[in-house]
Amino acid sequence: MMLCAAAALILCALAPSIGVLLLAIIALGLTTVAGQILTPGWGAIAIAGMTLSCLALAIWAAGRRSALLVPEPR
Repeated sequence: MMLCAAAALILCALAPSIGVLLLAIIALGLTTVAGQILTPGWGAIAIAGMTLSCLALAIWAAGRRSALLVPEPR
């Protein structure tokens, strides 16, 4: 999406006619929302990663604690 926005900007700069410029401006308007779409998405992925890391740590800690409470078989 960001590459499309960059291409639309280049097309705006190099437009040979007003028609091409208008099409490039429409393409630019449709593709510049990439930052608003991608930023929350990456934030959600980061939160999910943090949650899974904490879950793995909790499972590990529960295993260590249970090993202290239960005597080893002889």
